Amino acid sequence: RVKNDAIDNKIRSLHWMLPKHLDFALPSDNENSDRQLALAQYYLLELNKKRSPHDKIACIVLCCKALHELFNLAHEKAAGADELLPMLIYTIIVAAPPTCTPQLSTSTGSSLKKS
Repeated sequence: RVKNDAIDNKIRSLHWMLPKHLDFALPSDNENSDRQLALAQYYLLELNKKRSPHDKIACIVLCCKALHELFNLAHEKAAGADELLPMLIYTIIVAAPPTCTPQLSTSTGSSLKKS
């Protein structure tokens, strides 16, 4: 529990970060981009409400889909991992979902056991 609190506190301490610190840019002056970023944050915050690992992973997938759509608003090429990972990190920092660490480790641990 102490380790989880430390990680959550570290995430919250990074609230000052901007997309430029992670080498990406959000589309400017676009309502759709604001909506997609808010949607991605919403899906991360929904993790706490979900009980099953499947539902938790579904939230993460929906978050990544929203970020992929956000990337498509600014670029004409498909987003790959090199583009999506900084956006996901930024979204986690901005959303600062409570108890993020145990949520993700529970979800990924359960999904790996099924493989």
